[in-house]
Amino acid sequence: MFLVSIIIPVYNREDTLPRLFDSLRAVDYRPLEIIFVDNASKDNSRALCEQFCKDYSDANIAADAPLDASNDAVALLLDCPKAGACAARNIGLAAAKGEYCCFFDSDDEFSADFIPSMLESIGDADVCLARTRLFFPDGSSRVRAGWKNPTIYDHLLALNISTQTFLVKTEYIRAIGGWHEDLMIWQDYELGLRLLSGQCILCQGTPNLTVENPRLAWNKKVFHRIYQHPESITGMSFSDSFDNIKDALEVILAEAFALFDKKATCALIYRVAILRGRLMIEGNPDLAKRLPLDIRDFWPMFLVWYVSHGGRGGWRLGRFALHFIRS
Repeated sequence: MFLVSIIIPVYNREDTLPRLFDSLRAVDYRPLEIIFVDNASKDNSRALCEQFCKDYSDANIAADAPLDASNDAVALLLDCPKAGACAARNIGLAAAKGEYCCFFDSDDEFSADFIPSMLESIGDADVCLARTRLFFPDGSSRVRAGWKNPTIYDHLLALNISTQTFLVKTEYIRAIGGWHEDLMIWQDYELGLRLLSGQCILCQGTPNLTVENPRLAWNKKVFHRIYQHPESITGMSFSDSFDNIKDALEVILAEAFALFDKKATCALIYRVAILRGRLMIEGNPDLAKRLPLDIRDFWPMFLVWYVSHGGRGGWRLGRFALHFIRS
């Protein structure tokens, strides 16, 4: 049995934490380490996590005993004064004792069978991918796009890797530099690019490709309940998050260019075109023009038109267009 660490950043989630706690109590995999990282919450979130950690650890492991027995589980609370979920995740990653780790958000529900099922699928791979189910304020839901062995350009178009969709060898995600702490949004787009390529976080624009490409595994199940709401990190509007999205795109652009992969670069151009179309639907064509990249070729122009006129599934058209691109 492998020790697995679940890393969860927390910021002002006192209303959703009880729901998360209930889902974590239902996880019967052992040995297990749950790491909460409080990001200087201003509400009662830290106190709630502190009480949960005490109660959970008291119930699952002898006081002050090392976490080494196959039937042990412990929860601990750390602090991260630097703003941002990525900084908090990296604090948890540095402290994690598990051979494998996964990341979760404090406003969602964890699936009880996620860890044993993913461990069964991962074999000798570095990363195991799955899908999650998204729930929206109007009561509707849908399964996030995902499939076996996604390419980098698949991910850039369809977001195959998001925070809650993967189990990873702890040493591998540490080797690629963990989470990019300067990004306030779209962190999973950026991390997914590096998880799939083995690229470390770029330093002053210089590529570092010292980590080998990962071995990928796939689990066909759909896990977790992921709630979309205005107070989530991504929010419900591209316009409201524009500045943070633009900052993230600039970082992802640099990393995509460093791979010297024409299809990856084109996929990112198509993603920008789709985003421009969404901004136009939201009534902000001026913001759309401020996005990076020249998109005057046919497919980017068509994607902007298609999405801005209400077309859905623009990423599927982008994947189709990539068939005409030679690497």
